[in-house]
Amino acid sequence: MEYWYYTLSAIPQTLATMIALVATFGAVNLNMLSSKITEIRKDPRIRRFILLGTSQLDKEIHATEIHQIDALTNNDYLSLFQKCLDRLDPRSETLGLEGKIFEKYKAEMLEVIHSEWHSFYGPDPDRIYGYLSMKRDVLKMSVLDKKKIINNLGLSLSLAVLTIVISLLALPNYDYFCGSTLLVSSVVILAVLSVALTGWGVWIVANLESRN
Repeated sequence: MEYWYYTLSAIPQTLATMIALVATFGAVNLNMLSSKITEIRKDPRIRRFILLGTSQLDKEIHATEIHQIDALTNNDYLSLFQKCLDRLDPRSETLGLEGKIFEKYKAEMLEVIHSEWHSFYGPDPDRIYGYLSMKRDVLKMSVLDKKKIINNLGLSLSLAVLTIVISLLALPNYDYFCGSTLLVSSVVILAVLSVALTGWGVWIVANLESRN
């Protein structure tokens, strides 16, 4: 009877330690993804591309001013980025843009080529569209990864907290169950599930981190 009692009392301590470690691990990775997202959003070249793209959009419907664009959520910013890309035609020599607008795109891309690649390649339409598509993909993947981490760790940590609460509520009333192992077995099953789910969440986060 005492064996099961001490088993029940040890579960909250073990899970609490696990929660602290996993929460720290998740927070570090979320911070890394947030930094990557912010880096793309604050990139002066991407900002100028976005402003050029939004200059052709309806100001009554879309965010086209700097203060409006900065205030967008990551998902809304990504949606605006996609709308700007959708207006480009990679098969056209001018990307389907007006001459003056296209020349501005070329000037921005030329700066990217010179400053980041230190190359003398020209800013042809394929390179402009490819560069913007790549930045869009990186931003999209980072936003999705952040959401996935929050959902997975949130679910696993919620189950762990629930198990801890049940254990703590059951301990003072342990004698009421006359030493029955049913209560302990139920809590142990919940603990195993929470550990397994947390391990799965950590594995997903680790895979996302290695991919990045």
